[in-house]
Amino acid sequence: MLFSCVTALGWQLPPPLPPARHHPRRAACARATAAAEPEASVALAFGQALSQAWLNDKALLLQLLSDDVVVETPIWQCEGRDAYMESLGEAAEFFARAHPPTLQVLSQRQLGPGRASVEWVLGVEWPSIWSARVNLLGESVVRYDAGGANGERALVREVRETWHQTPREAFFRQVVPRRRDWMSLWNAPTAEHVPQKCLQKCDGYDLRQLPPMLAVQAETIEVGETIFEEQAPLAPAFAFPGQVKRREWFSTVSPGILERSFTTFSLPGGMEQPAQRRRWILPLPLRFGTDADALPSPDGGLDDEDAYYPGIVHKSIQYVRRPAQRLAVGRVRGMPSNEAVLTVVKKVADAARRDGQRVLTQEGRPVFVHMCYDLKNGFNERGQMSMAIWIAAPDFLQENEVGVVLETDDAAE
Repeated sequence: MLFSCVTALGWQLPPPLPPARHHPRRAACARATAAAEPEASVALAFGQALSQAWLNDKALLLQLLSDDVVVETPIWQCEGRDAYMESLGEAAEFFARAHPPTLQVLSQRQLGPGRASVEWVLGVEWPSIWSARVNLLGESVVRYDAGGANGERALVREVRETWHQTPREAFFRQVVPRRRDWMSLWNAPTAEHVPQKCLQKCDGYDLRQLPPMLAVQAETIEVGETIFEEQAPLAPAFAFPGQVKRREWFSTVSPGILERSFTTFSLPGGMEQPAQRRRWILPLPLRFGTDADALPSPDGGLDDEDAYYPGIVHKSIQYVRRPAQRLAVGRVRGMPSNEAVLTVVKKVADAARRDGQRVLTQEGRPVFVHMCYDLKNGFNERGQMSMAIWIAAPDFLQENEVGVVLETDDAAE
């Protein structure tokens, strides 16, 4: 898809990368889904079939599409199943030159009789010397003829596909290296983006959606004066179990995400002490999939007796499958000090409340995330968190945002 908007660039293929983690049961599960309850599962079946088609297995998608299907994407439009298969095959071949594409189904919903929607995230590698990773949040709205009671297949008649960014935005914000990538050119690859869907631009903040994701979550609970200390967005030492060997491929992800909320810590005698919970959210590269059991332990020294964490009364690290989060987002100008971050949090939370948004709170204070775009978290080829690069920059060039977490009624979020 994106290959259609290519400008005149001199592409060079990078060295071969490690093979992707394959899931032999995925195609079989997709076929089983398509065979059962066509009306209820057609959106999910389409999403799974699309995932397989990006890996050059088109069998299931061919079964779902009618001969005269009409398809519209942000890049091209076509009529007919053969034309769609040809266009999709060209895109998959283009992006498979360096590494197989990855499409993960996030959610599905029924829109009415014969209409359904499936949301997904697609990760591809742009075949360039800097191996840019492009992640697209997409939605496919399908119109279909429901299968009959006698076992007739549901047939998709129309597909309308949208992305969270326009093709131009995706190219300039994800393919073209960012300042953080130029400044770490010789010691880290360009960063894979955590895609965020902008739902609405409001007065004083942007309303955005973070997608569901598999992430490493390092957590501490702190008490006393530690609550008020300045804190870099870098994850603690126990979140780094691996290392990058010489000449080894590795992947980086940005932004760094730090969630903060207030809580209480129980003391002997039934007493409680004010405390703060910090959660470093380290999204995994999309190519590592969603099966945490297939990944190595994220523990990089949680019980290291020589480590010293003053004011920390609890710490943990684990893989988590984080649900989607709706955020009211504002920019932090200059250095992301505690004062600067909390000032923006208050302004954004007040603005969101004025618009009728429900701000998620703990102990009477907003729950929020600090997103640092000058930070890249690195994973080695075994899927271990192994390095982090936080680029130093003048205040006016620093890229930091806070996202105040909002409550929603949508079960999918």
